[in-house]
Amino acid sequence: MDFQIKIDPQRSWLLIELTGRFDLDDLEKCYQTFLGRSDWKKGNDILWDVRACSFEHLNGNDMRTIAAMTENYRDQRGPGRAAWVTGRNVDFGIGRMYEMTNEKNVIYNFRVFRTIEEAEEWILKPDISRG
Repeated sequence: MDFQIKIDPQRSWLLIELTGRFDLDDLEKCYQTFLGRSDWKKGNDILWDVRACSFEHLNGNDMRTIAAMTENYRDQRGPGRAAWVTGRNVDFGIGRMYEMTNEKNVIYNFRVFRTIEEAEEWILKPDISRG
């Protein structure tokens, strides 16, 4: 899996693009890379564009590993919003499963979307209960 991290000064969030076959080791490298950036601020919002990434090979153990990895970076990540934009129905379903099974285990708000526009609208929407 490859990843690119982009910051657009016109937007208030970090854009991370994942491509290829989803890989847990590469996800951890991605976490370490964006959390180690000098422009990262705890609690920043992230839009994950995973439309060019495939997830159908993931199983329940992989989901638990992703959740544990996310927990390991909890203090560095902080609150905020994380939107995943998927391209295929199977990947959307896997993302929704992760969203539903881990919503109480993460300190940020996580949602899965089918379009970039929906994700951007959600990230920009004011929310007094953010956190």
